[in-house]
Amino acid sequence: MSTRVKAGRMRFRINVLDRTVKRGSMGGEIPTEQVLYSCNADIIPLSSKETINGGQVQAFASHRIIMRYNPDHGLKSKQFITYDNRVFEIISYSDMDNLRRKLVVLVLEQVD
Repeated sequence: MSTRVKAGRMRFRINVLDRTVKRGSMGGEIPTEQVLYSCNADIIPLSSKETINGGQVQAFASHRIIMRYNPDHGLKSKQFITYDNRVFEIISYSDMDNLRRKLVVLVLEQVD
């Protein structure tokens, strides 16, 4: 992979969201979603697989998302990414070249 970030490839506008749980007036849990930030990214489909490992289904990444590295945007694996009406669960992320130029995020698309 090249260390340069090509702006022309960053043609998808994504949102990074965080899920929190709040208590309602009757004490019930109400899940809420909050947009943390939006940025341009490249979404690359990968081959998707599922295997049974130890009696449990283990999912592998379905897409690779490449975005610019920004230290102000602390990405966490409990967050998720949306594009259009699609939702992606973050599997892992890394600064592949350790140059703090681009962030590669492996995600699994959630299907209703």
